[in-house]
Amino acid sequence: TITDMRKPIADKPIRYGVLTHHHSDHVPGAAAYAQEGATILTFREDQAVVRAAAGDENAKLQFVEDRMTLTDGSQVIQLYNVGPTPHAENILIAYLPAQGIIFEADHFPQLATGVIPPAVPATVAFASALDRLELQYTKLVGAHSPRVASPGDLKTALGRAAAVTAGGL
Repeated sequence: TITDMRKPIADKPIRYGVLTHHHSDHVPGAAAYAQEGATILTFREDQAVVRAAAGDENAKLQFVEDRMTLTDGSQVIQLYNVGPTPHAENILIAYLPAQGIIFEADHFPQLATGVIPPAVPATVAFASALDRLELQYTKLVGAHSPRVASPGDLKTALGRAAAVTAGGL
């Protein structure tokens, strides 16, 4: 929630809200960002869905095409559209290069604990996009899991999918 986000940054404005994609479980934050007066980063194709979720036809939107970099002078966040994928036509990932962290939504299903499951088609598309972008990362943070994964976990998922396809596992 915005209240929780404000605890460590009470004295700073929230300038941007990033929506990874247009699905109903990812746009509800638009209303909170709009109330804060933040600019909502999304795709031009998703603006009707985002404005409806914001409950404000005049919400400030900024459209991401292929990529966008945000910085406050010390911290850098790079946004990349890794779509189209089997999950969404347009979908953003966030990359914090100094920390080696990638935040993604819905492409690398990770159980909270236990064995990494085989990759699904969206995972394969996500991995392909990461290869194409040549991002240097050590952590994969997902929108729907408390688990922080590694590049090795992604490789394991891809290997398990290949084994299933070949009739193994």
